[in-house]
Amino acid sequence: MNFYILNFSKINMKQKFYNYKKYLQVFSLTFIIFLLIILLVNLNIDPGKVYPNKFKFLNNKSTNVDDVVNSLIKNKNGIILKSGIFNDRDLARSFSKNINNADCIIFGSSHIQLINLTGTNKSFKNICKSILNFGINGGVIEDYIALSKNIDLKKNSENKKIFLSIHPWTLNLNRDNRWQRNLDDYEFTLKKITNSRGEKTKKNLYNNLLIKNFFNFDYFVESIKSFKNRNSSLDFVYDLEKKYKSQILLYDGSIIKPDKKFIDAEKHIKKGLANYKIQKNNLIDKNAIFLLTKYIEYFENNFEIIFLLSPYHPEVWKNKHSDVIDAMLLVEDKVHSIAKRNKINVLGSFKPQKVGCDENEFFDLLHPKKSCLSKIEKLKFYYK
Repeated sequence: MNFYILNFSKINMKQKFYNYKKYLQVFSLTFIIFLLIILLVNLNIDPGKVYPNKFKFLNNKSTNVDDVVNSLIKNKNGIILKSGIFNDRDLARSFSKNINNADCIIFGSSHIQLINLTGTNKSFKNICKSILNFGINGGVIEDYIALSKNIDLKKNSENKKIFLSIHPWTLNLNRDNRWQRNLDDYEFTLKKITNSRGEKTKKNLYNNLLIKNFFNFDYFVESIKSFKNRNSSLDFVYDLEKKYKSQILLYDGSIIKPDKKFIDAEKHIKKGLANYKIQKNNLIDKNAIFLLTKYIEYFENNFEIIFLLSPYHPEVWKNKHSDVIDAMLLVEDKVHSIAKRNKINVLGSFKPQKVGCDENEFFDLLHPKKSCLSKIEKLKFYYK
């Protein structure tokens, strides 16, 4: 009897092991298939337009970015921004080919995308006859340098201005690897402003980002949402005073956003969303200060350089011990120090009460509405 029980136990264990092994095989195979589906969808739909078309097997309708931008500039109109149609750094690079025709050039992140001379709440209307806005998602100082490639110092630059938006992360390098999409332009301009050949920047960080993005589930969700726009036509708009439900890219590179009320600010703060790109104990990089200074020295004889600070939501400033507060206080103080040393004027502040913006003038914790941005020029610090 004991022998029978012992033998039955061994058989039972073998059966359990077999079932467990089979379960692992099925699970592993399912997981691999799931990852493969995510990879193929992200590569082929590619809502951010970050992957070359030569690696895609779906017959995507290609959009010539230069043609779109040239049409916008020629007709002074706008186009509805649909997910999955454009890469914003490709758009900015195309706009930069017309950079010498603008009276005021504005570099920055999405925080300043709404600055323009169109409609109500015009920004810089007293100091700019025309604007070219290079506010791009996650814009960093490397983007500013890359997008300055086509600035021609030999062209008439009398009374022209370059606005350099300083965000809490701007005085650092590599805070967003997406700048490396225009790496060659960055290298070209870097050699000019530093008067040095320097070492070539390796694109490893950006390539690693692209590889990781193959399996990014959030990008997969965005790909699914963007699928219907894959071969859709371009919708140009001509009435720029009309209110639209979608974002509109304008002929000056700026954006029109549909108005919305921001709620649950405290909830967003608890999630840490206000600390976007902030790395505690690494708030200012001397190498970034060096590049910024070299940039100023190279262009200051032909352009008036102006530092631009855009405010954060009032609720952000209530938490005095947050990382982003430390960053904003330190960076704003450093900006004024650099401005004094280089005789550069400063517009705006990270503090909304200084600019005169209330909580209703923000889309979220980081992005002020146009009514708020139009007030920035009223807060001016003269160091020139």
